[in-house]
Amino acid sequence: MTLNKEILNIATYEAIHWWRRDEYFYHKIFSRIPEFKLNVDDLNYFTNFFLKQFARQYSVHRTIKNPNYSKLLDRLLKNGYIDSVINGEVTAIDSIIDVLPPEWFHGRPVSFLSKFAFLINPLDFSLYDSITRNALNSTALKIVERNIGKNDSDFIKRVKHNFRK
Repeated sequence: MTLNKEILNIATYEAIHWWRRDEYFYHKIFSRIPEFKLNVDDLNYFTNFFLKQFARQYSVHRTIKNPNYSKLLDRLLKNGYIDSVINGEVTAIDSIIDVLPPEWFHGRPVSFLSKFAFLINPLDFSLYDSITRNALNSTALKIVERNIGKNDSDFIKRVKHNFRK
């Protein structure tokens, strides 16, 4: 099975549209998190205006129980998640999930963490959620390999291996 060229063109144009419309804006801000952590006011501003807005816009706010974005960001920073993402360590998401308190979330926060990682480092991370996983398992991966699991690093490794040759 091959992917229809027209469908690939549509998908490419849609990806460009979202990058130009929202994702580039967030990337420019999220990639500055290491700078923001040096100043409490900057970090608070980022958390209250950008992180909350991102969570709503990317529909990941439902994953977080009683959202305390300051506490969550603090945990991500202290556990090296942000640095791991900046350094392109594809296991960053899977590793941090084991450290975050499960009572903070409804289910596993893979979607939240992958979208957050993508906006920090789009060269090494992809937006990943159940919709992505299901679409890839039912269409594109028939070309390459079936059954990508729930682990984000598994998804990233397979995409890099199969599509960046």
